[in-house]
Amino acid sequence: MVDFRIEIGFTFIEQIIRCMDNPDEYPISELIKHEAAMGVHSHASRYWNTNKNLHDFWEDKIRLESSKGKGHIDQILSCMKYIDSNTDDFSEAFEEIKEYLPIDLRLSCKLFLMVGYDSGIVSDGNAYLNLGYTQFHKHKRELLYLAMHELHHVGYTHYNQTYSMEELKSTTDLLRIVRYSTHLEGLAVYASLERRRRENGFNHRDYILLNDPARRERASSEFLNILKGLEDEPKRALVDEDRHILKLMSAGDRLWYVMGAHMAELMDEKLGRKTLNQTIVEGPDSFFHAYTRTMI
Repeated sequence: MVDFRIEIGFTFIEQIIRCMDNPDEYPISELIKHEAAMGVHSHASRYWNTNKNLHDFWEDKIRLESSKGKGHIDQILSCMKYIDSNTDDFSEAFEEIKEYLPIDLRLSCKLFLMVGYDSGIVSDGNAYLNLGYTQFHKHKRELLYLAMHELHHVGYTHYNQTYSMEELKSTTDLLRIVRYSTHLEGLAVYASLERRRRENGFNHRDYILLNDPARRERASSEFLNILKGLEDEPKRALVDEDRHILKLMSAGDRLWYVMGAHMAELMDEKLGRKTLNQTIVEGPDSFFHAYTRTMI
């Protein structure tokens, strides 16, 4: 049985609010002592989203969030209140995540709340939600759904270490990262799909595409064409134009999210949940191999 213990951590977002309200009383130098501050910065550095040191990174983030005014801070506080007021729903959702993870998983982590970076991330074995993200202000339930997504990443990366952009040097590296990210993101998108269906929670663009058969088919075809091109490409050093593939996969129609979830759904239906979850243990190649079996 899966043993995945999750604690929602409010201390970092509370310290961020203090820092935004009164930076003289609670300066950046205090904020960055928190493990969550280091975790977010580690992620940003790993994926080349910053070249700033820890202090300057958070100084910029706090300055920008503060500049958005009282209404923005009120929305952050409203997100905090929503999570705190719906702990039973979150606990139930955390139990559901276990159904999409390997049965031998034994893990504890925290779900930290923060602002200023991405919508949600996983870093150093913990998950993070950005309460300043506009989508959460419009649709509070997305906090629960994206928590499921990021926490699934925590389980996945327990078995499959995440990559760094420093590793991206050749076409072989690019193919490996595309396959890894399709597996990682597709399974996480799929992990909240059943709950979203029960609650009609389809505000997020990934699920809008998944629920549109024509757009799903078009995204799948585009993904497979790009993947085949990478597979057929001889190993060589990357040039700048090659990196646009990452943008095609992660932005726009978010191909590796949508195609990965499409693959996961087919595997679950045709091969069973146990087989699907076992691909996490065995890695991305196993995921793609299992997908070919659904085509037989």
